[in-house]
Amino acid sequence: MKSSIGFMLASILFVAGQAHAEQERDRPRDPGVKQRRHYQQQRINQDVRQQEKPVRREDRKDLHQDINNLSKEIYQEKHDGEVRQ
Repeated sequence: MKSSIGFMLASILFVAGQAHAEQERDRPRDPGVKQRRHYQQQRINQDVRQQEKPVRREDRKDLHQDINNLSKEIYQEKHDGEVRQ
């Protein structure tokens, strides 16, 4: 039992090592790759920040109206005299 677990563990580690070696081999050796990846990540982060702009006044007004309407609906459902289980 222990030997079969050990064999399975060794097999898994071997396969993982082979996969890692393939990734290293397929990776380009161009020194500018790291810099390009860094700039790409910066551009992605900038786009994410731009999409997280604060809510405008009109948007806040619409949100409050929606919340108020839902609150009224909940109140009406709660006080309509209908028995729910």
